[in-house]
Amino acid sequence: MKKPAILSCVLITFTIFILYPISASGWSCGREIVGVGDSKSKVLSRCGRPNYSSVASQEESGSVRGKISSSGRFRGGYSSTTVITEVWTYDCGRNDFIYELTFEGDILKKIESVGSGTSYDGCRSAEERRILGID
Repeated sequence: MKKPAILSCVLITFTIFILYPISASGWSCGREIVGVGDSKSKVLSRCGRPNYSSVASQEESGSVRGKISSSGRFRGGYSSTTVITEVWTYDCGRNDFIYELTFEGDILKKIESVGSGTSYDGCRSAEERRILGID
């Protein structure tokens, strides 16, 4: 009687993991861990240089503020904000995955696995790379 119930629970749990992939909020590069909300400099100091990096998009927004003076002239200014989205790619090796870390401005916003790794190095912390002479 208990075996079918346990089997059903396992099957339901497995189905949930298959249908609803979990987004990572942290990632381990060797002995170091970085997470969503970390800065580029923190990721770089802990994980070393990525295998590849690219600017994915640049978004600009702005606003005009001011008022019209008594003489009918506009007095004010324009302020703008530019947010650059950059993607860093780490290839963690043949027995692991390729990870993309997406930064908006200086802040890590998303970590995702995008396929099987192909490199021989694997993901190592910046300290491990320094000791091994990889970087």
